[in-house]
Amino acid sequence: MSHNRVLFWIVFLVWSAVAVALEQQVTIDGKIPVRINGAASAEVLKVPVYVAALYVETPSSDPERLLDPTQARRMVFRFQARFSKTQWSRYLREQIAINAPKSEIQATLPALGRFLDLFQGALKDGDELLIDAVPGQGLKVVLDGRELGRIEDESLFNVLLRLWIGPRPPSEDFKAAILANNVSEAAARAYDAIAYSKQRTGEIARWALRARLAEAADTPVDASAGKASVEKTQKDTSQDKKMKPAESSKGSQGGKTSGDQQGKRPSITKKKVGSKPASKASRNVVRKGPQDTAPKVDGNKEQKSSPSDVNVAQPVSKPVAKKKQTTVPVATASLTDDEIKALEEGYQEMVIDQILENKTYPYQAMKRSYNKRSALANPNVVVTLSITLDRQGKVKDRKLVASSGERILDREALKLVERSQPFPAFPRLYPHETMTFDVKVPYHIR
Repeated sequence: MSHNRVLFWIVFLVWSAVAVALEQQVTIDGKIPVRINGAASAEVLKVPVYVAALYVETPSSDPERLLDPTQARRMVFRFQARFSKTQWSRYLREQIAINAPKSEIQATLPALGRFLDLFQGALKDGDELLIDAVPGQGLKVVLDGRELGRIEDESLFNVLLRLWIGPRPPSEDFKAAILANNVSEAAARAYDAIAYSKQRTGEIARWALRARLAEAADTPVDASAGKASVEKTQKDTSQDKKMKPAESSKGSQGGKTSGDQQGKRPSITKKKVGSKPASKASRNVVRKGPQDTAPKVDGNKEQKSSPSDVNVAQPVSKPVAKKKQTTVPVATASLTDDEIKALEEGYQEMVIDQILENKTYPYQAMKRSYNKRSALANPNVVVTLSITLDRQGKVKDRKLVASSGERILDREALKLVERSQPFPAFPRLYPHETMTFDVKVPYHIR
């Protein structure tokens, strides 16, 4: 009898923990109660990427009732893996394309673009994204407790929800769990196991600050002022003006015009390559004929230039001095701690994205060296590295901070840093000469 009581209390406590972790009922905007409809774990190539939870006013196992726009609803993403801004955008667009009707996609493309623009940095493991839909009020997007913005087009919610309950969801088990009108213990444990980092709220708040600093770094300033008083960047008004046709010239080669670069209809006339026309003297030299023929190229080899190969159409004269612009010297840039952090975080995200894009899995080496793998109980492992870069983006130091449990993967991660070079230079306003930060490299053992 006592054994049954112990078992009862264990089950009760486990279920209580599940209820607290997933919150069977929440309120949207502090006044509209919604209940959980289901929760599930999503994977990409067998790697867990997020745990999802759907809240609605009237729980149901019928997809059509969940798509009813007259009720308040909430989508919750708790991330288990890092999504760069580009990866997140690509993931959503690909999943929408295979789950939503074309008519809905076309109608909500502007709203989807505004939604994706709210994310000015990477989504990281531990992040919690809430998307709330209230009839007549649009969508509210909240990341780690901080509101990113609102989308007026409420129909975008159904397009996003179809990722989970459409014809091609992350998996059939995933779809069944979202439609279950219940929550499994496995989903609850996965949801509760994702650690939430409060410091992320500050990082997200600095997304907008980083964008302003990037704009300021490219803007001329008044150097006579004792500090970096950055002028407000003027908006490009070239789109409001009619594009002038390019002047045609004999012997010119086709190429992109300024219209191509600005997304405008290019001029029909061709524009000669080169920044300035040749001088009168140089034009006389050009008409001499035999000396102006192009040098022969042997196959695909690049021919080294010699004095006789130089284009004589370019006059030998002093280079034209470019219009001088005053820039912000690093020493005079008076930045707050938050501004320095914003620059650091933006730069680190660029470097981490570049490293992870070059990641490969050493399959043959793992297969040859291991008959029994220590990490088989947990095939998803992470190598944590610490790297130090200088202002030019050169690697000054790299070392292992936390092992994956597999030496081959640890060594591969260290090689990955070298293979991913060159890295971009520091932001011009960043005041320090070096930057040290951690890089997490995830692997799925196969």
